[in-house]
Formats: sequence, structure tokens, C-alpha cells
Amino acid sequence: MATNLIIKCNLPLSLVENPAFREFMKECYPKWQPISTKKLKSDIISSFKTRIHKIICDTLEIVNDLTLTIDAWSHRRGRSFLGITCHFIDNKMVPQAFLIDFVRMKSPHTSDNIQRLTENVLDRFNVKAKVFRIITDNASSMIKAYRFGLAVDG
Repeated sequence: MATNLIIKCNLPLSLVENPAFREFMKECYPKWQPISTKKLKSDIISSFKTRIHKIICDTLEIVNDLTLTIDAWSHRRGRSFLGITCHFIDNKMVPQAFLIDFVRMKSPHTSDNIQRLTENVLDRFNVKAKVFRIITDNASSMIKAYRFGLAVDG
């Protein structure tokens, strides 16, 4: 209840810790349990991730062929990431692209680890069998990871 109010009215998340707001909520709904700003942020992010995942899955469900662009890079502090974007033409013949994941990639950055991370993401979206092409840079680990494509069951 409070979460919807805060989001829809564009109120600060810290409002949930304001004593006057807590008093108001208890008056309106005696069973309301106060939450922290940290918990509210966590709930909002979790809800957002779930909704976005569903939107992407629903969209990709009707797509027959996907092209992936995959790129790995390192942050200044040495953390590495793998970005996976899928591209397709929708039923109105309009090119579409979704960043389907941006995952932390721990060392070593081997072709096996890159391929495993990619396959885990594609399995989560149930699209591995729909991948037509994979586009990467010329990094040797990327070329080796996808030289023979993805391991497709069936």
C-alpha cells in the first residue's frame, strides 16, 4: 500500500521512515507494518526486475530468430562484466533490441566461462534454440567461446 503510494506519487523513498508518515499509515491501516528505506528499495527493485523479465519473455516468446551481441569489459577497479543484447525483427518488421542481461564475470575469463554465463542467461529467457547468430568483438576468448555455437539440447 505504502509502496504504491510512494511510487505513483513520486515521493521520496525515505518517507517510510518519517514518524508522521508512520503514524498516518497506522491510523489508516492498523495492520500496516513499518519498513525501512532499504527494504522498500529492495522490494521495488525486485518487483521491477520481475516485471521487466516477464515483458522480455513475453516479447521473445513469439520471435523465431534472434541475433545476439555479446561484449565483455572491465571496470576501472578490475571488475569484469558481460553484456548480452538480443536483436530481432518484430511482427511489424521493426528492428528491436533488448539488453537481456548484464552480469558480473568473475575470473578466469575463459571461453568456457563466457559460454556458460551466456547459456545460463539464454536458458533463463528460454531462447537458446532461437539464436541464429552471435556477434562479438575479436577477443580470442569470445571467438573460442562461440566458434561452434551454443550447446543446444534436443
